[in-house]
Amino acid sequence: MINTEFAPGGFYGMAQWVDQRATDMLRGDVAVCGGITPMVRIAHMAEGFKMKCEIHHGGNSLNNVANLHITMAIPNCDYYEVFPCSGALKYGLVHDIEVDSRGMVQAPTCPGLGAEIDLDLVKRETLEVVE
Repeated sequence: MINTEFAPGGFYGMAQWVDQRATDMLRGDVAVCGGITPMVRIAHMAEGFKMKCEIHHGGNSLNNVANLHITMAIPNCDYYEVFPCSGALKYGLVHDIEVDSRGMVQAPTCPGLGAEIDLDLVKRETLEVVE
């Protein structure tokens, strides 16, 4: 299998992979594919061709939350890939996604993406405000 994890072109780039039968599954994440909506569209395209669409690790805390929502919303993804964030990648959330002892994560239950942004951290790290 050839990996589409970092294939350029978002939705339209992935369509070429499917059309040319160059892969047997699609793979991406919100950061690489242009956001939640494009990633969901890619997953639906894969589903339409009876293909899996696996969601790649998001690279940071907030992207991981967005990827988790997509994974939970589509029927053609078998697992949630997350590398527990640390250092510079663990950024911006009050509580990061935690993997339990069974290798499971829990769906957020708050509004929106369900993750509370660490506004104190954002204020502390703000360099300049443009009005």
